[in-house]
Amino acid sequence: SDLNPVYTTDGARLTFYSDRTGDYEIYVMNADGSGLVQLTYSPGFDGHSSWSPDGGQIVFTSQRGGSYDLWIMNADGSSPYQLTSGLYAIYADWSPNGDRIAFSRTDDNGWLQVWKIRPSGLDLTLLMSKADNWDAWGPSWSPDQKYISFTLTHWIWYQTQWAWNFSGVRVTSAAVGGVYETPVGGETNWRSSW
Repeated sequence: SDLNPVYTTDGARLTFYSDRTGDYEIYVMNADGSGLVQLTYSPGFDGHSSWSPDGGQIVFTSQRGGSYDLWIMNADGSSPYQLTSGLYAIYADWSPNGDRIAFSRTDDNGWLQVWKIRPSGLDLTLLMSKADNWDAWGPSWSPDQKYISFTLTHWIWYQTQWAWNFSGVRVTSAAVGGVYETPVGGETNWRSSW
């Protein structure tokens, strides 16, 4: 199946990931459906991409290094480099001015938190953390880059498995982070966006 279509800022191209080869890989194509090209060819998962504002690079989650980490490649798939290491980093979103990438990563207990990092790998900063049984995932930058929305999900142990108990979109300050939360659009939203 084809998943997670993400358009360039100008809307001319899009990436998505697919298991059409038997392994999840990233593809790019023109917005009209022409020019389909496979960008990644690594064993393990490649997906959840986000374009740089100028359309020149793509940040994505890859399992090619053994764990789920962020990688950056050129828009044609060339020159991939690893941005994070051993962090279980997923759901990256490039900031509107291109100087930061927000993403989710797990804490020591396996719960997702919202972080930001520079494309160079410097200035890794925690923005949003909750107590155990809470996942903060799917960050999305506001157009003015002052805030990051994300989905906050609470899990409970029910009988013999984890079960979703609550999910809603929240907002945190992109500058200082913390536990600043504002409910956005009700309590049953799964994916944040502006």
